[in-house]
Amino acid sequence: MCDASGKPRYLLGVVEDITELKRTEGKLRETREFLDTIIDNVPVAVNVKDARDFRYLLINQAAERFMGLTREQVIGKSVHELYPQDVADAITARDCALLVNGAEVVLGERPIHADASGIRNVNTRRLTVRDETGSPRFLLGVVEDITELKTAEERIAHLANHDSLTDLPNRAAFDRHLQQMLDQSAVSGTEFAVIYLDLDRFKGINDVFGHGAGDHVLQETARRMKAASTKS
Repeated sequence: MCDASGKPRYLLGVVEDITELKRTEGKLRETREFLDTIIDNVPVAVNVKDARDFRYLLINQAAERFMGLTREQVIGKSVHELYPQDVADAITARDCALLVNGAEVVLGERPIHADASGIRNVNTRRLTVRDETGSPRFLLGVVEDITELKTAEERIAHLANHDSLTDLPNRAAFDRHLQQMLDQSAVSGTEFAVIYLDLDRFKGINDVFGHGAGDHVLQETARRMKAASTKS
């Protein structure tokens, strides 16, 4: 500051304490990094698009694996820049419908083509995220790949009704099928036949050559039975 003659007389210094500001910024940064880490490690594919132009704003690691693309290849792109015309048109149509509908859309189990690994069975949930004015801001998509789960369920169901060695229907499957045939026959008055097949001297094969050889005989018998039933 200067005196009346214009000569410097005082030096004014202002010190602003920004400790709390820096602490708040640090907490916000930690929170953002925490949320980014959580989303990136969610074991289902997550993607976020801009509701205005349908361009991708975010995908997590699971989405990268599912799409067969890195986030650098996806972020800022539209589906028409990533997928064939027919696929992109279908996705865009669903995005438009989501905006019109406004509510969460749950697409149950269905097969879709994933560029990374071919046909996959998925469950999909999609919803609109709105801003403070209520206008659509983001489109959030969650894709759960249940292919391995479905394969395991089908395998368990198959094992429950088939012999593990020969892969032929087991006793439980036979009893159930026989009861169905009896019920149908009682209603329609038709007849059916049951064939009983015995393997002569099978015990001797196990005793002389071992159970491995016996298993091979059963497997070959099953193979021939399947082949004969296919021809008939």
